[in-house]
Amino acid sequence: MLIELLAVAAILDEQGGPTTTAVIVDPAWAVVPTPSWPRGASDMNIVQGEVVANCLAGVEGRLSDCRVETEKPGGYGFAREMLASAGAARLDTGADDFAVGARVQFTVRFESASVAIDSRED
Repeated sequence: MLIELLAVAAILDEQGGPTTTAVIVDPAWAVVPTPSWPRGASDMNIVQGEVVANCLAGVEGRLSDCRVETEKPGGYGFAREMLASAGAARLDTGADDFAVGARVQFTVRFESASVAIDSRED
C-alpha cells in the first residue's frame, strides 16, 4: 500500500483564528499513519483509494479532531481506516514547522500493489 502524505498547517493567533499558512512539503512524522487495507475495498476488488484528512496537531505530536475532506472511492472504508490509524500517528515535535494547535492536512493514497511512503508536493 502506497501512502503519500502532503500536509498544510495553519498557525492560530491568540483568538484561535488563522494568521499564517505554512505548507509542509515533506511532513516530519515521528510515527506515520499506517492504515489497514479496508475489507470493503478488498471484497469489491478495488485496488486504489485516496483520503484527504485534516487534523489538529496536539501536544507530543498527537493528531486529534481529524476530519475527512474527501474519500475516493467513497463508501469502501478508506476513510474509516485512515481515521483509525490517525490515533497512533505522531508528528515530529522537533520539526521547524511543528506547532501545537496547527491544522495539518494530508493525503493518504492506498495502492494494493506496494507498501511505501512518498511525501511530495503535488
